[in-house]
Amino acid sequence: MLLPEKQQSPSLTPRELEILTLILEGNSNREIAAKLHLSLPTVKEYCSRLYRKFNVKNRSKLLACFMNQETSVCQKYELKS
Repeated sequence: MLLPEKQQSPSLTPRELEILTLILEGNSNREIAAKLHLSLPTVKEYCSRLYRKFNVKNRSKLLACFMNQETSVCQKYELKS
């Protein structure tokens, strides 16, 4: 699944990038909350924001989005491809 061109590289806040990285590493919401000292509802809100920014409906689709993208998308966010 490729994102529409205008959404190839949405702008992310530093916290969103941090949470995205933890999601891509396979962490659950609870694990992310514990690692970042955030409440679970706060992590869920950040996840929802990421889903909207990447135009996906859930975590699985977000992961698939990165698995199917060119390395350049991961490089933009300095993520491991």
